[in-house]
Parts: sequence; C-alpha cells; structure tokens
Amino acid sequence: MQLLTLKIERGKDMSNRKQKVGNQTPTQSVIAPYQKMLSDEAVKFYERTGLSCYEWQKNLLDPIMAGDEDGLWVHQKFGYAIPRRNGKTEVIYIKEI
Repeated sequence: MQLLTLKIERGKDMSNRKQKVGNQTPTQSVIAPYQKMLSDEAVKFYERTGLSCYEWQKNLLDPIMAGDEDGLWVHQKFGYAIPRRNGKTEVIYIKEI
C-alpha cells in the first residue's frame, strides 16, 4: 500500500491537492435531525479571506452548525476524531468567522 503525504501550509490555496487515500466520510456518526444549517454561509465568509477548505470540513460543519425551527443549535456539544495535522482547527475558525 502506497502512502500519500501532503504538506499543507497555512494560507496556501489547496485547490490543486492530490488524490485522497482512504475513507473521506465518517464510518459512524449520530446526528440529530435538523431543519436548517448555517455552514454554507460560514464557508463563504471563510473563503473571502483567501483561504479554502477541504470537502470533509464542509461536510463536518453541516451538523455542527445545524439549527432547529426556533433558531437554536441542534448540537450544543459535538465531537469528532481526526488524525493530527489535518485541519481540525480550521473547522473552528470557519465556525467562528
């Protein structure tokens, strides 16, 4: 099995990335039903800074930023397990912007 090593530097355009190896979606997840999500708007704001994000980060933001019909967060707590140096902190930056 050939391993793929990617060096990602903060602030660099990641659009010319190499082919992903392995599963890019969670094998297990428990997500409560939700009415709307604000993740698309958050990603737009983030990308206006000149940075881009991975598809898995966008997919992870959907349930994190999910809301109900009253405008409240569906998930007050959210946990995920991702190996180190893969952009976990960027997910928080996207949410905070």
